[in-house]
Amino acid sequence: MLTTLSIPASYDTPQVVFDPAKGHFKIAGTAYPNDAAQFFLPLLQWIDAYDKMLGKEKPSYKNCTFEILLDYFNSTSAKFILQILQRMSSVTHKHGLQLKIKWYYYEADPEMKEMGMTYQESLSIPVEILPREIQDEDDQEEDITSYLH
Repeated sequence: MLTTLSIPASYDTPQVVFDPAKGHFKIAGTAYPNDAAQFFLPLLQWIDAYDKMLGKEKPSYKNCTFEILLDYFNSTSAKFILQILQRMSSVTHKHGLQLKIKWYYYEADPEMKEMGMTYQESLSIPVEILPREIQDEDDQEEDITSYLH
């Protein structure tokens, strides 16, 4: 079994948790690394390894969930995020799994909602666009973590 990919958030990179045992995949926080390829290419490589794993052993689940809880990301990161979602969509479809993408945004941030809608138009599967409640700054890390478990 492929191990869970778990990357803690930094000031310019998001927290990533890709859990193949449960079929749960999440990216949360901010994404504006100086070298986006250095950060995102390993995520794409992990998805390729997930594809190979699914070819050898079928998971116990039929549904996968990919949650995006981003506060901010730059245009380079946006391109990589789209590639990640497209590749995950292709891999899950290839192996007969149902992928559900959930895009979370703060109601006070209409641009992030619009980005979710843009991704929805670019992908061949639906993207559920869901509002998040604004919490105190101290609670935001806990809020993101609660979505990741």
